[in-house]
Amino acid sequence: IFINNSFFCFLLSPDCLHLQLYRDSKDRYKHGQTKASLSLQHFLGVESGFTLDKESNTIAIICQDVIVVLAFDTRERLIQWQVKISTNLGDDIQYLILVSSAPSKAKVSTGPARMHVQDHRFCLTTGVPPRLAGLWEIGHLRRYGVVDNRFCFEGGSQCGKGEGLYVLVTDQGDEITHTLKVASQGKLVTKRRPVARKLSALDSPRKLSPRP
Repeated sequence: IFINNSFFCFLLSPDCLHLQLYRDSKDRYKHGQTKASLSLQHFLGVESGFTLDKESNTIAIICQDVIVVLAFDTRERLIQWQVKISTNLGDDIQYLILVSSAPSKAKVSTGPARMHVQDHRFCLTTGVPPRLAGLWEIGHLRRYGVVDNRFCFEGGSQCGKGEGLYVLVTDQGDEITHTLKVASQGKLVTKRRPVARKLSALDSPRKLSPRP
């Protein structure tokens, strides 16, 4: 459910993004009581610029247990939040792919998807707004690479519902293979920068929608 005309404050710690909802901006500056708060742990990446409920200045903050969608009045405010998230939580490397086949027990449907790669792990999202379809630790894969011009990876027994063979259609298979190899060593160039303890100066989003 969207929450309209509310003010939010960003609080960051090394492993958690914390959103706080205030009645208005005065409460925030006076350190007043919050109406609600949401802790976002296990950050996986962001997607932005999709249209949802006639809003186009949007960003989806993708975490392991929840995806939060924010909408802003202007593109400038959206960019400010993108920069702050990138600066404090790091960037993910993204690839647009097409899922050709997946194990029957997986939550991954065939069709368009987006791969988000971070050090030691990657995930797949689908749809608008994005939905987390699967998450894998690279070290738990049995194998990955290009086969017959398609990128394939096989989740091992430690991958849970992600176990099994996945076939992705992409013309960037070799690049994805290299990226996963580097990520498995924890050497992606998109490193997390020093964390700011408090980032409350950002303009608030117009709307927020948490999605499981």
